[in-house]
Amino acid sequence: MRDKSQTSLQKIGHVMRKQLTYNALEEGKLLPMSHDLATWRQGEGAADFGMTRTFAELVKPEEQIKRHVDVALTAATQDELNEELILAEMTALEEQSDKLLALFDQIVEEKHAR
Repeated sequence: MRDKSQTSLQKIGHVMRKQLTYNALEEGKLLPMSHDLATWRQGEGAADFGMTRTFAELVKPEEQIKRHVDVALTAATQDELNEELILAEMTALEEQSDKLLALFDQIVEEKHAR
């Protein structure tokens, strides 16, 4: 139960950061990048799930999400708004977000399948 709660909190944090990104896009403002997931992944997450094969796979979507957020927010703060670029980056962000959320479920399942 604790493992599922822990990953659920990470999911909620991720969704909240995504919402902040959408708000920043609407306002045309940059958003300080959060390192909460990396901190969890290197600390408590590694201690609890580091033995799973899937745990290491969290890095790629996390990095891709950060890149897509950065590109979209930078585009949103330019004088000439590039809506196509922003839409493409946010679509790609959502795809990586889906992967990240699924990986959280997989690490719990993998840990308890042992």
